[in-house]
Amino acid sequence: MNDVVRSEGVFIGLWEPKDRKRGPLGKTFKLYAAPCDLGLDNRVAADEKRALPFKDTLESIACLQNLLAVAHEGAAYQSDVALYDAIREDQYNGEWFLPPEDALRVLYKSKDKDLLRGTFAAVAQARDELWYWSSTMARTNPPYASAIRFTDGEHGWGHMDHHALSARLVRAEPVIS
Repeated sequence: MNDVVRSEGVFIGLWEPKDRKRGPLGKTFKLYAAPCDLGLDNRVAADEKRALPFKDTLESIACLQNLLAVAHEGAAYQSDVALYDAIREDQYNGEWFLPPEDALRVLYKSKDKDLLRGTFAAVAQARDELWYWSSTMARTNPPYASAIRFTDGEHGWGHMDHHALSARLVRAEPVIS
């Protein structure tokens, strides 16, 4: 069951980050999702939502302060590698971030559960709005970032300058053993 914890977001499951280059980070986190897409809140109708190019998405995240009325800000990690480095070096402090592909898959698996049901783009004015950005860059073709279409789970690559995709932020809290 997904629960909204006022200070955390919607709990979507456990996440064990796996850096594609260096392997597992050896840490487990409780993963929380924002209750709505980036740029969409209870004052904006779903059909007015605007998908953004990758750079604009990161700029929007960097400007976030106190999402869900708590002290968690946005962190605009430029890629999954930057996020994994921050986690590895204990520099990640619970900020909201654009999920890397492995965390985006956890989010996709939770999209129809409880409080998240119906909050993802299902019908869009532009085809790209059905896709969600991840922070995972194509290693052999850097202008592309991994994306998942939330209507069916299809994986693809969005051109960071030419595609405007949706974004759902997540944040992670370490599991203390």
